[in-house]
Formats: sequence, C-alpha cells, structure tokens
Amino acid sequence: MKKILAILFTAFCFVTPSWADGTIDTLGAGAALAGTEQFPMFQTANPAVTTTPNAVKTFVGQAGLIPYIAGRYYFPWGIDEATLQNGALSQDTIRCSLGYIRGIATLDTLSGQVQTAAAATNFQLAIYAINAATGKPTGVALASTGNISAAATGNITGTVNSGTPKQLGSSVNAFTPLAFCTNVSSNTFQLELVNGSGLALGSNIGTATLNALTFAGVTLGSYSYSQTFGTWPDLTAASPTENLFPSVLLILHFNTVP
Repeated sequence: MKKILAILFTAFCFVTPSWADGTIDTLGAGAALAGTEQFPMFQTANPAVTTTPNAVKTFVGQAGLIPYIAGRYYFPWGIDEATLQNGALSQDTIRCSLGYIRGIATLDTLSGQVQTAAAATNFQLAIYAINAATGKPTGVALASTGNISAAATGNITGTVNSGTPKQLGSSVNAFTPLAFCTNVSSNTFQLELVNGSGLALGSNIGTATLNALTFAGVTLGSYSYSQTFGTWPDLTAASPTENLFPSVLLILHFNTVP
C-alpha cells in the first residue's frame, strides 16, 4: 500500500502540472486594469490587508515630488526663466505653449505681466489639456479668465472660471502636461514672453517639419489658432499653426493643495 501511495505521489509531483499552474494556464486574457481592483498586501502589523492598483500607483508615481504649497504663485513646471523677453501678440489669435503641473493642486487665478501698457486693451489667459496622441491642446478650456486689463504695467491677475477654482494635475501621475494659452484684444501692448527654448515645446512635443523646430537660432515656441478675442473654443478638432514666435509667461496661483 505504501509503495502504491509513493508511486502516485511521485507521479503527481513530477509528471502532472501542479493545480496552480494548470489553473493559470487555462485563464483567459484579463481586461485593462480599472485601478479599483483589490489584491492582498503584506504589512507587518496586519498581514491580512488589501490595496488597489490606484493606491500603489499614487504612492510610486509621486514619491519624491516637492508638493505645491497653498497660497503661493508658480510658473508652469519646466520653464527656463532665463529666456524671458517682451513682445506684442497678434490680436484675435490664441497662442499656446507647453508646461507641466506636478502632482495635484487647485488653481484660483492666472496672471500675466504687462511690460508696455495701452489704454482700453485687455488680454485673457487659459489652460487646456494636451492630447497625448497628438501632443496638441484639446477639448474645452480647463480654466480661463475673463478680461484682464493691460492699461497698466506689472503683474495683472484674473480669477479663473468666474471665481470657481479648478483642480489641475493628477493624484496618480507625477507630472501632467498642459497647454498655457493667451488671446489679446489689441497688439498695442506688450506682455512678458517665454522663448521656445523656455517651454521646450520642441523637445516635449516635436514637429514633423524640420524648419519649424529651429531656424536661424530660434526654437519652436508656440501653437496658434485664429479665434475672435473673448471666446475660448473647443480645440479637439482644431489644427494649430506651429510658430517660432514665443508664448506668454503665465503665473499660476494655487489656493488649495490636497
């Protein structure tokens, strides 16, 4: 009897696949993770716990980031302020360039610096999402200001979304690319601008046209769209023009940080 049991045990262990392997081999392909699935996780104090992909990704994705501090002003992440200059913008033209939000924060105002003032003139500022497949602004504006007067010089501020702050960024991703955009009512005043190298549009998004990336020492600086001043359209189907001309330096204020 013992010999029979020994033979059966040997056959089970070395000839037949284990039950676990056999079960795994018969499983079909799973769907993409939704982030809310639960799986077991070992913790010394309480080993019988579960977590989710979202929780793990949040911890790993933002580890080591310097968090935003509520009540402070910031440039979009990735700007090299050494490339600042002044300039007038074309009237009725949306001009956008690329920056990043690190982590997550709630935006309540956007500001621009007027270098040369002009009476009875205005500008507006907005932020759009970036389509990861095209590298271009998409959708409706996530946050936008009303008219900001350019009748006096200095940093001039406008509240976003009629006074309703907007949460930007991601609790999962370390950095979120965004388009920072401007439109002006007149070309008679000047705002502080960032050269193409300042926002690195060429290195982050790229272009299919060599001379659009750099020409005579000037770097790809912005996308532009023909648009009557005062309205921020849905840019999903819009086709921008690539410009060597720079974009406006936007200043962000975060009133709360999770």
